Amino acid sequence: MCQIEQENQELLKKVDEVQVVCANALAEAKRGRAVVESANARANDAEKRWQDEARARRDAELQTEVVKRNAKTLKNRYKVFFIGVSILTITLAVMNAYSHRSVLTECGQWFVDRGRGLLSLTIWGSSLFTGLAGYFTKRVPIEALGYVIAGVVFIAGIAGIGYVVCSLYCVLVKLFKKVRKEYKDSTYKIIVTVSIAVSLFYVCLFFYEPIKSVVSFNILSVWLLLSLIGAIVVNLQEIIVGFASSL
Repeated sequence: MCQIEQENQELLKKVDEVQVVCANALAEAKRGRAVVESANARANDAEKRWQDEARARRDAELQTEVVKRNAKTLKNRYKVFFIGVSILTITLAVMNAYSHRSVLTECGQWFVDRGRGLLSLTIWGSSLFTGLAGYFTKRVPIEALGYVIAGVVFIAGIAGIGYVVCSLYCVLVKLFKKVRKEYKDSTYKIIVTVSIAVSLFYVCLFFYEPIKSVVSFNILSVWLLLSLIGAIVVNLQEIIVGFASSL
């Protein structure tokens, strides 16, 4: 009888152990379920955030496209406007110039003066070579040798001037390339610049008498100077940024 009671006690003890194991397993299962539910919740939140960010990116891209399209449309309208202004200004300028033919004669004289300037430069170079030849022929026993020395010095001077001009040209080309990279719409700036230059030409013709009473320059020179100033003002931002990036 005692043996049966002992066996029952051992059996109850094992039952208690099994219940403890089951309770622990149930607790572990609950904790695992909670972890899974938490992970699912985080995954759902992450997916929702990703969807919200994707939607926000799409909206931003659409807004950017709308802004770009509107800006392009506005620039195209300005291009048409400036082209129309240029055509109108050219027409008025031609009509005004036809009624003031002395202005056309003065503009043509500008090219004649430039040609005379080149001719004077050529004559000056010839006189310089003659002076050098006379200087060296008096200081060497052979006259031909004096001309050779004068020729070498003259060519060396021309080469030096050419080197300086080429160096300056290379610097300007490099600067021009830097400035050109800063343009977002170069066609628009070209149209605006040309429109301003054409408008200034009409202004010079319209105010021909007042301008000539103040300055004695050829009216075409005045127009070129004003056009250069206008072009610099219109493109000033790109020029400053390009010049700064080239330093």
